[in-house]
Amino acid sequence: DSEPAAGSELAGPALLDRLRENISHLYSTLTNSSHPYALKLRNRLSITSDPLSPLLYLRLADQEATGRTRSEQTLIMDQIAHHCLVNGTVAVVSTGGHVKKYLQLVPEPSLRLVASASHDKEDVEVLVKALGEAVESVLVHNASQME
Repeated sequence: DSEPAAGSELAGPALLDRLRENISHLYSTLTNSSHPYALKLRNRLSITSDPLSPLLYLRLADQEATGRTRSEQTLIMDQIAHHCLVNGTVAVVSTGGHVKKYLQLVPEPSLRLVASASHDKEDVEVLVKALGEAVESVLVHNASQME
């Protein structure tokens, strides 16, 4: 019997196929203009990584970044990452100031997401919802409080 046991892990080509499917699903969900939470990211965050990469980098969209210093952009990304963790129970990594001492070429302030073969469609929904709510909280509500 060559059938894998129930609950066994994917391996080989099946694992890579699942990873590719998950990368595609995450990318398409984040860029879906009819998705209620992805819509909150539109014109606020931009994906800067290759659509085939399991590492997705999100930076502030030009209209959000314009007029802000690198430190201000880093603070915003740190706040979005913190909001995702505390309110959305999703771990999103900010490439903020903490990486400066470890890297020779420090990336622009951004959020790093990682697609995994172990994620499912519900995990993507939880992530996009947490990101949408965090971006709305940090960029929209904070901006309205400053006016």
